[in-house]
Amino acid sequence: MVNIKNIVIVLLVILAAGFIAIRFWPGDERAIRKQLALIEEAGSRDPAEKPVESLLKSRQIAGLFNDPCELTIEAADYRGVFDRKQIMDRLALVRSSSSRVIVEIYDISIDFPEKQTAAVSLTLRLRSESGNDTVADVHEVAATLRKIEGTWLFTSVRIVEVLER
Repeated sequence: MVNIKNIVIVLLVILAAGFIAIRFWPGDERAIRKQLALIEEAGSRDPAEKPVESLLKSRQIAGLFNDPCELTIEAADYRGVFDRKQIMDRLALVRSSSSRVIVEIYDISIDFPEKQTAAVSLTLRLRSESGNDTVADVHEVAATLRKIEGTWLFTSVRIVEVLER
């Protein structure tokens, strides 16, 4: 009787540990989603944000990109390669030009076509307020990430041209 009770308790503990490990283990998809959540959080700007905070958030986002990273904007037929410093400078400039910025990412799809490579597609919505002007923009984004030294970094970002509805 005591042996059966002990065996049942041990089995329950093993099942609970297995569930916790599966649920909270940091998998690749979870790590990429965490990076995207960081872009949403650090990309958004509150009117009370101090310039130093803005610079730190720009640096935080730039750290998610490989050095260099390729940017393609299909609608403008533009392709460029930027290093982290250039990415950080441009982010800081854009963030400082508005009093409030809201970044939302949704419709996220993550595929792993090769080992250590992820293809991500998402919808990016940007809203900014500057004085009395409010601008809202929605973009379809396709990105490639590579796992470099254990961290998923953006190696290319493409703003996809979407047909008008």
